[in-house]
Formats: sequence, C-alpha cells, structure tokens
Amino acid sequence: MRSFSADSSKTRVKRIAALALAFQPYGRFALPGFSQARKFWYQWFMALDGGPDAVRADPKGFARIQWETWSPPGWFDDEEFARSAASFDNADWLPITLNGYRRRWRQDEPSDPAYAELRQQLATIGRIGVPTLMV
Repeated sequence: MRSFSADSSKTRVKRIAALALAFQPYGRFALPGFSQARKFWYQWFMALDGGPDAVRADPKGFARIQWETWSPPGWFDDEEFARSAASFDNADWLPITLNGYRRRWRQDEPSDPAYAELRQQLATIGRIGVPTLMV
C-alpha cells in the first residue's frame, strides 16, 4: 500500500485540515451505508440522467436547499445567502460541481484530461501519512 507522507527532506505538507468527506483510499468512493446515503440525496440527484438539467434550471435554489439542510435554524439569513449565492453565477461553478459529483458515482462521466496524471497518482495512495483532520 502506498501512502502519502511528508518527506523530511522536501516537506511540503505537514498537516491537513479539510471541510469535506473523509479521505477516500485510492480515490475510490465506496457506497455508503443507508444512513449516510440518505444524507447524500443531493449527490444521487445530480447523478441521475435528468439531475443536471434540474440543477441548471435553478442552481441557487438547489444550493439554498443544501444550506437549509446542513445549517442550524437561524444560521444565515436571506441577505447572507444572496451575497454568497452571487458566486454561483461564476461560469465554472455549475459544470465543476456537476462533474465532481457525477464522476464520483458514474463510471460513464467524462473528466478533464488535464487531471489524468493526478487521478492515476491518487489511485495508488491508500493512506495519508500526516496528521489529518476532516470536519
């Protein structure tokens, strides 16, 4: 098993903290148990054949439902959401978001060839060898 670790002579990464899913060994996303799958409804939705069209039709509505699902009541207001939602107007947001989730669960989803070498490298890494915090 190959692991990612910080080489003491060329240390680039000493620690990792991330807000995301936990590290997926070998870059493979395992099918989660029923409890987590229920929480991944948005990922399954985007992986459906018609999912991207629905998200394209109302990307801010789709994002809003995520915020409401994941945030405690009163955590944000309409004005704060509107300020953040302006970033969803970026032309890259929708295709990158859809591709990222669809590629996770669909073998037929194309990916950017510019990242092929990195994907190949990731497929060889089974363990992260530096202190890592996933939130």
